[in-house]
Amino acid sequence: MADIIGVVFFPISHEISYTAKLLALGVFTSSYLSRPFGALLLGQYGDIKGRKPAILMVFIFTAIPSIIMAGLPAYSQIGMLAPIIFILLRLAQGMVYGVFTPLGLITIAEQASPKTFYTYGGLVSACFLLGKPLADLFFIILDNTYSYSEIINGAWRIPFVCSASLSLICIGLWRYLDETPLFKHDAYANTVGSPPVEATEPVRNFHAAVVASILVFVISSLVMVIALMLPSLTLLTFNIDPTLMDSATLAATISLIVGCVVFGVITDKIGVGKVLMLGSSALIALVILFYSMLKSSGGDYLYITYSLLGFCAGIIAPLATVIIKLFSTKIRLTFYALVYNCVYAIVGGILPMGLFYVTNRFGFFPELYLIFIGLITFTMGYYFNSMPRLTLRL
Repeated sequence: MADIIGVVFFPISHEISYTAKLLALGVFTSSYLSRPFGALLLGQYGDIKGRKPAILMVFIFTAIPSIIMAGLPAYSQIGMLAPIIFILLRLAQGMVYGVFTPLGLITIAEQASPKTFYTYGGLVSACFLLGKPLADLFFIILDNTYSYSEIINGAWRIPFVCSASLSLICIGLWRYLDETPLFKHDAYANTVGSPPVEATEPVRNFHAAVVASILVFVISSLVMVIALMLPSLTLLTFNIDPTLMDSATLAATISLIVGCVVFGVITDKIGVGKVLMLGSSALIALVILFYSMLKSSGGDYLYITYSLLGFCAGIIAPLATVIIKLFSTKIRLTFYALVYNCVYAIVGGILPMGLFYVTNRFGFFPELYLIFIGLITFTMGYYFNSMPRLTLRL
């Protein structure tokens, strides 16, 4: 959308449309600035009022900005007021997105039984990832249905209409959602009489925040490198047909979605520690195989090696779900959302530039980075496998 929004909302001629694109990208990425604030505000709201009220707030504040953006006049109609309103709406949506992923995971996982906890978490992670190929498909259809001039003259509003419609459907379904049993139990306990805060609780929460930060670092690294950056990084170093790379990336993304579900189910059977150790070992082996095949055979085995690599990256599902167990119910959403957004922002800001620079200078650095991430994951698996049961709470 950056090219389109740049033309619609910024007073820059087509001759210097690159500047307009940068401005539009800035508008979209500005929503990341407000995510930590949304994590703090909506996270506390969800921890005090409940998961169900927080979900309603999320969909309301997703729907309203989308509705306004869908009907927002362009710069040619109201001048500088158009981009100002658009930026403010994106900031408002950014606050909502600051709690979106953790809230979805927590709400579903707290509904699950102990025997299906990681399975449900894996399903939620898979559904979040499914948004990427569906969004890609949506914009392919949009580009093939309308000409560039038609999109500029009004068809650019369609994605915002769809976003608002989906949010309104979710608001309609919201009434059928029950509050999570864990939150209701905690709320009842508070009405009876809150137990005194243990002296070790602040230390325990700090320890949980550090562990959660490491896990989010691994999750963000795997998603960004394997699902988003690896195609471009590979094309920098190897002579592969870009069309082949695109189709292999789609296959890897689908495999990653399947991997999230499979790793979630297996984790419920054998435990998070064992799954992380086994999954990270397989991930390291597949990274070595992926690059070995590229060096020796080019793109001949790209489909199968990239798909297997994507499947092994499905260990992000138990990683994302186990974070829920690190925090008590009364602070879970706030801490998870804050850690998730802050670490993701740091990794998202540094990793792309760093990896592209080092790869351009030295070659196969992504291979070493992914092996490094695999070793961290194995260490965390060993840590959880050796950790006393009381350290993981639910």
